[in-house]
Amino acid sequence: MTLATKNSINKNVAFEIEKLMVFLIPLVQLSAFTAKAAESMVRSYTAVTRVKPKISTWKFQQ
Repeated sequence: MTLATKNSINKNVAFEIEKLMVFLIPLVQLSAFTAKAAESMVRSYTAVTRVKPKISTWKFQQ
């Protein structure tokens, strides 16, 4: 392998890693955000499911 091809491969690898980092960093931040969002969604869902039976029985009585 000549020096020129070695150098270009290193540049390509560095570029690929850079692309990956650009892609991965927002993903990590997004996953942290979605974890918080999912947590709040689960909380609101459990709150709704706790209230739901009362609502349905109330509708049924009317």
